[in-house]
Amino acid sequence: MKLARFESRGEKEKKEKRRSLFWGIFIILIMTLSSVGYAIFSGEKTATNEQTEGNITKTDYGYRINTDYGFLNTKFTLENVSDVVFKGSLTLDEFQNKVIYIIADSTEAKRAASEFVLNVQTYAYRMQSVCTDNPDYLCEDENLPVKSCSELDDTSLMFLFNTKAGKSEVEILGKCVYIYESEENFMKSTDKLLFNIFNLKQ
Repeated sequence: MKLARFESRGEKEKKEKRRSLFWGIFIILIMTLSSVGYAIFSGEKTATNEQTEGNITKTDYGYRINTDYGFLNTKFTLENVSDVVFKGSLTLDEFQNKVIYIIADSTEAKRAASEFVLNVQTYAYRMQSVCTDNPDYLCEDENLPVKSCSELDDTSLMFLFNTKAGKSEVEILGKCVYIYESEENFMKSTDKLLFNIFNLKQ
């Protein structure tokens, strides 16, 4: 009789880490492709006619800004998002060696999340899509792990994108960052968050 192979605790942890990494990369790829697909099917072009003034380059998508930390790609300028309410503070240094959890439960929320991920993914230790026990957010994939704001420690942050609240606001509560996007000002809250993270202020 062939005995089942015993897995050590270390092997189980490695397997779980590989599984989490796979799902994280897979979901981020889906979010990125959904953003690109929207641009194509809505008639938006890829950047071809660019105009540069100072550290800001106008592209067909929006703006590429040269900052002290590298390039930042946004839909709006700093002046365009002055009306977005921002509660709290968050710097790029706080991303170092952090696991970043992303919650985006709709197509529009995934578009906003994809812009955020593309701008900050190189600064974090790891980024992963998850579900949450917060009833305001749907879980579209039961294979994703469930995270709660109350269980996060100093090694992680969670960003929750909400496009159903009807307001433009960013609120930082502990280790959780709530990004509320309104239909009429879509993407402004995400850009407001990015400007603050990259220390760009009026």
